[in-house]
Amino acid sequence: MFRIWTPKHGLDLYFILSPRFTELTEVLRQTLSPMDFVFALKVGCLLFERHAPEGVIIAGLFAPFSDRLNESLFARLTKDERLWAQMAAKALVDTSRISEATPMIKDVVLAVIEINLREKLNTHERIDDERTMPFTLELDALRRAFINHPHYASFETLLRAWAIKEQWDPVWIWATRPIYQITVKDPSIALDELVTVVAATGFYYLREGETLLVRALPTKQVLLDRLMVSVAARRPEWQVEITTEFPKDPEVWHHRSLTIDMKGAIYQRIALSKVKSVDPYPTMLKILRPKL
Repeated sequence: MFRIWTPKHGLDLYFILSPRFTELTEVLRQTLSPMDFVFALKVGCLLFERHAPEGVIIAGLFAPFSDRLNESLFARLTKDERLWAQMAAKALVDTSRISEATPMIKDVVLAVIEINLREKLNTHERIDDERTMPFTLELDALRRAFINHPHYASFETLLRAWAIKEQWDPVWIWATRPIYQITVKDPSIALDELVTVVAATGFYYLREGETLLVRALPTKQVLLDRLMVSVAARRPEWQVEITTEFPKDPEVWHHRSLTIDMKGAIYQRIALSKVKSVDPYPTMLKILRPKL
């Protein structure tokens, strides 16, 4: 009898698995470090909760550590278990393999990545382990690879939490927030001033002639919303609206980056970001007037 603890249900579930399963987990316990063994069990628990068959659970236990387990251990697995574990291990370091993977392999890969994300989200320190896990830019590729997976919703929740913690703002997140378009019929000095305000505050913007697109990081979205309402109220001749037509390529958007030697600009950005007025446009202009 093998006991699996599932925090989701807040109790111990007892599930009778084969004696071979118990033997394999005991071998892993003796081979892996305590922390790595616990990680493997967490992967197994998640697969168990998702009603994966025993062979897939076993593959999930072995996959994260396939580069450190010797041949004699893999010889204990069935042909399918060994294939799933090894292919999942390869997919964890090469996301291009996921699209062609079988459902069983995808289940294992997703479970390993989700447990790894959970651990990273629950610590304030960098986890110093030997598990090779793809993060940063590869998370976008992983999201695309699993977007049609039955458990994608759980994965996306973790990705969004990771994005907040690491200030990661991929296009599939920022493109869902309000993006504003300001259109002016004739050339206007006032529009030039607004561009200066937008750049100085740290918003992302794109100007094409007399049309200005503006978007913000999550931490500045409320300020941008207030600013756009204020601009629309004070410039009724301008067309200010939320748009669904905008470039998805982050590289075409302008964003004024500040370096440590630009103290004046840094202090201005701090002052602009702290404007709490319901009508922030005139206050922000006043902060920048000496420069305008």
